[in-house]
Amino acid sequence: LYVVGSSALGDHRQHSDIDVIAFTADPTDAEVIEALESAHETARIELGADVVIDGPRLGWADVSVPPMPALRAWTLDGEFRFDGDCFVINPVSWYVLDRYGIAIRGAPSSELGVHVDAAEMQAYVREEVDTRWRTVGEQLRAALADPESTAFDAASVEWAALGVVRPLYVAMTGDVAPKTVAGEWAAEQLPEHAAILHAAIELRRHGVEGSVDRDAVEAVADLVDDVVAHITSAD
Repeated sequence: LYVVGSSALGDHRQHSDIDVIAFTADPTDAEVIEALESAHETARIELGADVVIDGPRLGWADVSVPPMPALRAWTLDGEFRFDGDCFVINPVSWYVLDRYGIAIRGAPSSELGVHVDAAEMQAYVREEVDTRWRTVGEQLRAALADPESTAFDAASVEWAALGVVRPLYVAMTGDVAPKTVAGEWAAEQLPEHAAILHAAIELRRHGVEGSVDRDAVEAVADLVDDVVAHITSAD
């Protein structure tokens, strides 16, 4: 069992999920899946609703090759699933496990023989930005175009502003950083967006509640558009 995500990267907050990658001998065996679901439900009851543990349950061989879609048990927002939709199975996750994973039970993550490939990680980041984050930018513009929208969720602003600069950090440094670090770095790299990035960092540090005004959403939309343009236009 390995902790990854913000907890492993030194950016865990009170409201953060705990991201893990767990291993089992046979991740497709029906009895194993049933046992994993039972263990998940027990942990959820014992830990309470405030502790959310997310991530895939894999076989050891899964991480020795390039990540690819597969039927695996995993949890998302604390809900147990078994399907082929686990988006956490990707080159960035493999990199974080290998470089930063915290072993709760098992050998050090650096000894697992995790497949890490810089070119695969860069290609994944470009595709993620060109699809997921381009769509987020379009959704922000659509919300701004709605004349009835006068207040916007602060959590969405924090999520989008700090979320979009994480792939930018990967693209420009080849490393992975948590939201706060990526936000601080991006504020230096993109001074025209420093104000909204610092605001998002403060929201993350002190808890995200309430709403923000239209100007904040416009600033985030501009940031998303610029990051998408930068990464997708790169050679």
